[in-house]
Parts: sequence; C-alpha cells; structure tokens
Amino acid sequence: MTSPLPDWAAAERYLGTITDYERMAKFGTALKKVDLGRVRGLLAFLDHPERHGLAVHVAGTKGKGSTAMLIARVLEAHGQRVGLYTSPHLEELNERIVVNEEPVPYAELARLLERQIPYLEARRRDESDDAVPTFFEIMTACAADWFRAQKVDAAVWEVGLGGRLDATNVVSPAVTAITSIGLEHTHILGDTIEAIAREKGGIIKAGVPLISGCEFGSKASLVLESIGKDVGAPIWCWGREIRVRYRTESKREGFRLDVETPVRSWHDLHVSLLGRFPSRNVALAIALLDSLSERELVAIDEEAVRRALGRVRLPGRLESLGGEPELILDGAHTPESTCQLVDELEELFGERRRILVVAIARDKNIEEVMSGLLRGADGVVFTTANSPRSASPEELQQAARSFLPDAVVLQVDPQRAVETARELAGSGGLVVVSGSFYLVGEVRKRWKSSRMSS
Repeated sequence: MTSPLPDWAAAERYLGTITDYERMAKFGTALKKVDLGRVRGLLAFLDHPERHGLAVHVAGTKGKGSTAMLIARVLEAHGQRVGLYTSPHLEELNERIVVNEEPVPYAELARLLERQIPYLEARRRDESDDAVPTFFEIMTACAADWFRAQKVDAAVWEVGLGGRLDATNVVSPAVTAITSIGLEHTHILGDTIEAIAREKGGIIKAGVPLISGCEFGSKASLVLESIGKDVGAPIWCWGREIRVRYRTESKREGFRLDVETPVRSWHDLHVSLLGRFPSRNVALAIALLDSLSERELVAIDEEAVRRALGRVRLPGRLESLGGEPELILDGAHTPESTCQLVDELEELFGERRRILVVAIARDKNIEEVMSGLLRGADGVVFTTANSPRSASPEELQQAARSFLPDAVVLQVDPQRAVETARELAGSGGLVVVSGSFYLVGEVRKRWKSSRMSS
C-alpha cells in the first residue's frame, strides 16, 4: 500500500488543509468549538501517548517558553531523556518537538502525522468541521507520540494559549507552573487580569503542586490561590515560598543569584544569560525542580544544576549575534516585556546608539507595545514578520505617531530592514530586533544562513 505521506513535502501540504489559528490574519476569529474533545479523541486513537513519562506543564503570559527550556536543560543535566514541546517555533517547525535538544527529524514528523490520518479523515467524512483537530492539536499529539517512541523519562509541555482549554491540558503533570499573568489575547481569554488568571489557572490539577511566578498578594495570585484551595493543589508563590537575591548586577557574562524555596537554599548560582530579565524564570525552574525532589521524583545533583545553568542558551531571548554594530534579538511583544527589554538594554549597553527593527501583530495593543519599546531609541525601522497577522510598516508608524524617535524608516523586507538599521546605528552602535517572535526567528534564520554561506 502506497504511503499517503511519503515525505515531509507531502506532510506539509496535508497540514496546509488543517485549520491553523497561528496563520490567520486575525487570530482567534472563526474559532471552532473550543474544548478538549478533539485532541482527546486523537490521543485515544494513538493509544494515549501523553500518559508516558513524568510530565511538567508550564503556562504564563510571558516567560513560559524560557522556563520550560530551563527546566528541560536542568533535567537533561541529570542524565534524563527529556522531551520539550514549545510554540511557536523560532526558525523551523520541528523545533517545537525536541528530545535532549534534538528536534524531531522531518521524515519522522511526516510518519507521526501519517499515523493520525485515518482518524483525521474519518472526522472529515463523518462529522462537521468542528470535529477535525486543529494544527496545534495535531502537533501536540505528534509530540506525545514522539516522546513515547523516544522513551523519554520526562516531558516538559509549554501551553500554547491560555491553559484551561489549551490542547496541552490533556497531560497529567507531576507539577505545574504559571510564570506570569498579564493582559493578552483579551478577545479570547477575557479583558481583566482576574479572567485571564482563571483561564491560565485551568492547568491546576487536584493534588498537583503549582509553582507560581505571580507576585504574592497580586490580583492574579489571589485567583490562583483560590483555584488551588478549591482543588487541593499546594502552591509555592513568588515572594512567599520562592525568594531571590541578586549577587551581581547584570553583566555581559551573565549574572549570579541566590534562590530560596521551601526545600533548600541555592547559593551563588551563575547563569550564562544576558541581563537579569531571565532570573525569575531561572528561580521558577529551580523551585519546580525542588518540588519534584521533595516527592522523590527527581534526585537532585547540585553540580549538574550549576553546570546546566552555567552553559544555558535561550535563542531569541536577549540574544546577541555579535557583529559591528552589534545585533540583539529579543521576541518581546507585550507592553510589560518590551519595557523590561529596554531596561535591560540600558543597563547592559548604556548610551550606545540604539536602532530598532520592529514588527508587531495586528491583534496586539500596538500603541502600548510601542510606548515601552521605543523609549530611548535613536531610530526605528518598521517592517513585517512572516505571519499573516503582522501589521504593515505604515500601520505601525500610524499607531506610534505620538512617541516616534527622530529617525523612522519603513521597510517591508526584514533583511533589508536590518541592513538599513545597521547603517543608521553605525560603528559602535546597537541594532535591536523585537516586537515579534516571528520576526526574530526570520532574522535569526537568515543570519545563520549568511554565516554558513560566507
């Protein structure tokens, strides 16, 4: 019998026929019936691969991807085989499904998708379009199937959107984490912090510990505490059970910090990341590890933890690609994260001339994102990301008219936008690409390609 998906090209064409909200011009419009029934049915057809191995589930407005990666790196340093599922991808689709830092090969991803075709086609024939799993649901099932095939010891799952109705919420975690809660996707999740906290808090499970990065006593924290009390989930909260003390100011070679959890005190941890922006994610990853060790699910090797943190890299997150002028990539795309990015840039690079390359999705609050991102900039090149949701340079200029820096350039092509920004920055300057994770991924991919061909 001929394979319906003989190679990745055929698999990619098939995926093109599947509903994919990430590729819609207006994210969240024309939503199918939102529940977990589709992904549960698909996983049942695959004989429940999501039940294999210890699971860690991470949600949050920002920092969830970084925290998930940090957890995976630390567990790997203990000799474990670790699956990591994140979204969106930075450069290549297969980066979403990784085992010990190795993305699933595209040929294997095609085979994983092929295993699902009988179920997907039966849903298409026999039921309404609402019954056919979405792109994200299919990728989630592919990840679970791959992790089982690879016999992972643990799987770290990053929530795609929200939490309660996200496709990843079918896993049965040993511990959950919610890194932060802010206003995002308000047309889907709700227009208040409390409403969004309830959606993200939907990953909290009965008796399963939650590691919360929401400040103790905040509106979000109070909602999570209430959910935890209702379902009997113990919570370690930032500023109460989890505390951090910085030993050094932000430096190019990384930072040092102490972390306190109910289990132990971690002293003088060196983290090889730019700035202090990732420190909360590091502390949450450490707290999650301590929660697992408290229940004897992981035997902690302190030297392994230190080794992992000392060499960790988070692509596309305050990442320097070097060069002259220096090129910095950061996928910040919320008002809070862009403000924090600018604070980090000022601390790390001081008065260096700073030119931004910016793309932002139409469904973001563009003016609020701009108000933080453009602070202190010497110029900006507005461009577009490789996404139907990306606003045009003209739309960005119009939205940011009240706080534009003096030098403003509109350039649709991201590569030419970066070249223009480098010219504006000059020797000793700084080019910062931000506002969109898709833009950061595209620039990074082209930069790597140019390095390989030179």
